[in-house]
Amino acid sequence: GPQIDAMVDAFGRTGEQLLVDLTSHEFDVRHALGRPGPKDLPVWDIAADFGVTMLLASSVERHGLGPMAVLAGGRSWQVGGDGEPQATLTTSPFELVRALMGRRSAAQVAHMGWSGWPAPYIQAFENDLFHFAASDILE
Repeated sequence: GPQIDAMVDAFGRTGEQLLVDLTSHEFDVRHALGRPGPKDLPVWDIAADFGVTMLLASSVERHGLGPMAVLAGGRSWQVGGDGEPQATLTTSPFELVRALMGRRSAAQVAHMGWSGWPAPYIQAFENDLFHFAASDILE
């Protein structure tokens, strides 16, 4: 509610991380119970921005990959430096976040809406915190 919204805004990026964690774990529980939730919540836009700027960007850099573009929910990001993106991922904020948070297998990430040369960028969806799911997760 409004009280939580005010606290999250006051925490800045930490507040965004709180939202990402809460929402991600809520959907883990929903999946386990067979009770899917809405995939078009505004929180997925916040989570997508957090995931791309805090997780994917550093992972792309750590792997020494060049520019990559991400398009999700009317938003766009470029990570890995300036210049022409070598790969572009177009997906929903929901799928982007679930992939960045280890809730998708490597095969699922590879079969997302890629253009260009995505193969080297698949590995960037694993980071110090999250690894690929051992098998496909269908939500």
